[in-house]
Amino acid sequence: MKEYDKSESKFNERKAMIADMILNNNMYVPMKAKEIASLLQVPRDERHVLQEVLDALVKEGTIDISKKGKYKKPDKNTTEAPTNNDKDAAANVNKETTTKAEETTQPPTEPQTEPVKAVPSEEATKSRTVEETSTSSENGASVNAPASSLSFTNNSILVWPVETNDIVIEFSMDTTTYFATLDMYKTSDAVCIRSSLNAPVYAAADGIVTANSYNEETGRFISMDLGNNYELTYGQLKDIQVDEGSAVAKGDLIGYISEPTKYYTVEGANLYLKLTCDGSAVDPLDYLNYEEP
Repeated sequence: MKEYDKSESKFNERKAMIADMILNNNMYVPMKAKEIASLLQVPRDERHVLQEVLDALVKEGTIDISKKGKYKKPDKNTTEAPTNNDKDAAANVNKETTTKAEETTQPPTEPQTEPVKAVPSEEATKSRTVEETSTSSENGASVNAPASSLSFTNNSILVWPVETNDIVIEFSMDTTTYFATLDMYKTSDAVCIRSSLNAPVYAAADGIVTANSYNEETGRFISMDLGNNYELTYGQLKDIQVDEGSAVAKGDLIGYISEPTKYYTVEGANLYLKLTCDGSAVDPLDYLNYEEP
């Protein structure tokens, strides 16, 4: 993939090679275009050719792309349209189901002798639980929604916590990346998003604050439990607006951007954002609506 030309035969060769890798290589896992380019060692100034190949394969239905921009095998279940026979069969089933439902919902011939107790709805149960939780905090303890009520998953989407989506330092655990202030290459378990001093920082997801602390590298930071063993850490903060143990909703103001620590003076003011799942760092950009410039 290192030497490119515009000929149709070469383009088709690349399509066949990429399709074979995605469809038939058992070691392949869904990847973004930049990850495929890194795997195939495609020069940065020629990655647009790889993107054209991927776009063509998606357009013709050979491969699919997830909502997070990862290329994968197509989902056959979503590409097959129902036939007329399927529609007729479904209509017959619906008709039979409706008839049976009408028969079973006819009023009883004899009145019931005992009143039937109403079963509280799920929403009512949740409401009562919240009221009980609020009451239990009268002794002065900080009581909030349990972490089990949070539902962050691999398919969840984060919102941008600051006003820009300009990435100063990328997530990179497989290869090293350059840290300008340190003037060295090393792995990065988080992303640094360019911002400005005193800019507001908002919660990227619902969560419960599990830490409000400080370290020399990331400065003042907070960590939030998002549920399902996901945790999100925001660093390089000041004037933090939330307390440890408090429940925070997506979009809530959580603090402001501070002066960068001595580890990020060249990069300038930025938000340090680290996402982990089961204790292992994952790329936050996989959960943000982000397109590489």
